[in-house]
Amino acid sequence: MIKDFKGKVAVITGAGSGIGRSLAHAFAKRGMKIVIADIIENKLNSVSQELEKMGAEVLSLVIDVSNRDDINKLANTAYERFGKINILCNNAGVGGGSHMQLLTLEDWDFVLGINLFGVIYGTKAFLAHMLALGEPCHIVNTASVAGLAPAESGPYSVSKFGVVALSEMLLIQNYNTNIGVSVLCPGFVDTDIINNSEIIAQTRSGLFQPTPEMVEAGKIQSENLTRLFKFGMSPDTVAEKVIKAIEENIFYIITHPDYLPHIQERFDRINSDSVRLNKHFPEKKTGIITKRFDQITPTFSITYPDKWIEMKPPLIFYPNLIFATSFPGQNLEVWVRDVPPNMLLENATKIWSDALKNFVKEVKIISDNQTKLKDGTPANEGLTEHLTFGYNIKMNGIHLSTFKENKWISVYLYTLASIYNEDLKKIVYSLEFK
Repeated sequence: MIKDFKGKVAVITGAGSGIGRSLAHAFAKRGMKIVIADIIENKLNSVSQELEKMGAEVLSLVIDVSNRDDINKLANTAYERFGKINILCNNAGVGGGSHMQLLTLEDWDFVLGINLFGVIYGTKAFLAHMLALGEPCHIVNTASVAGLAPAESGPYSVSKFGVVALSEMLLIQNYNTNIGVSVLCPGFVDTDIINNSEIIAQTRSGLFQPTPEMVEAGKIQSENLTRLFKFGMSPDTVAEKVIKAIEENIFYIITHPDYLPHIQERFDRINSDSVRLNKHFPEKKTGIITKRFDQITPTFSITYPDKWIEMKPPLIFYPNLIFATSFPGQNLEVWVRDVPPNMLLENATKIWSDALKNFVKEVKIISDNQTKLKDGTPANEGLTEHLTFGYNIKMNGIHLSTFKENKWISVYLYTLASIYNEDLKKIVYSLEFK
């Protein structure tokens, strides 16, 4: 995470007005060097002059973010000038939407090209350099609440859902690196997105052109939309929230919490539709599989639900992992290794949780007990809680260890914390020596 912005370098697309302009001002106030880009030249020049009056060192380029060559030019020029980039704001965007049957494919190319592929191209052009830099860096991708909740805005909403998904992927892939990631999901903000979109659309061909009757019929709706933007949140406030998110490494930047119930409605609908559908298709009764490990000493077996899928352990990376099965939100692993010198069985949970810290976050030991297997063999049972890398999903893990013939045998079952239950203990306690 970045706490001190002074002397660092930020790149902002769509910086000629609105949120992009406010981000540039916010970074400049904190002593950053600024690279700004936009497709509307006169607005870009105006912002450049504003930043220079503030004493900021500025580089401005007129580019079309939907053109990958333009994005590469932006990256090359920025690195030639400043040598490094610490913050990338893929912010450029346009509005656009209508009924599916009216839109042309060119409409989709136009909106997705800028809103989604502009983010893809920008990330691709800068990410490798930012990783190589080694210094704290941060990528902020501008989406919208329309990327989290149902909306009628056609290509716009589709593009913003894509930006959210892309950002979530980046968050996971760049865990434990020098790269922080945030996705900006504002509601209505006082920007010129409507006018800017119309200006840029004039440079495109093949877009849907409403008839005079359609324009007249939609006049009031258009006026109301303009009003919603006009009385929306100040882009300066949005920029300050972005700064705070970078400082505190916050992923989802929900600038308008009033939209949270609307977002929740989408997830409630997903759940209710799933229940309604699948009540007509009762789940088949689950059987069991007993897996025997006869090729190692001591020989033993475990039993698990037959709907779980056996996976091939990646032995190159985890040579002691001899078995793994998976089911959505649940995983079962069996590990066998030599007992380390002077190790006590009662220390197994502590050793295991310490090892987990190399792969996950915020590991907590919930319980740590001495126990016995069905045949009376002494064992250690530990229940842990952790967050997955990147996305911070809470997981519970139950770990059962025992020593047999100088081997440390561990059965580890981890699952989403929300679906963890005591019945899962039966799986790890199915460990049986033959």
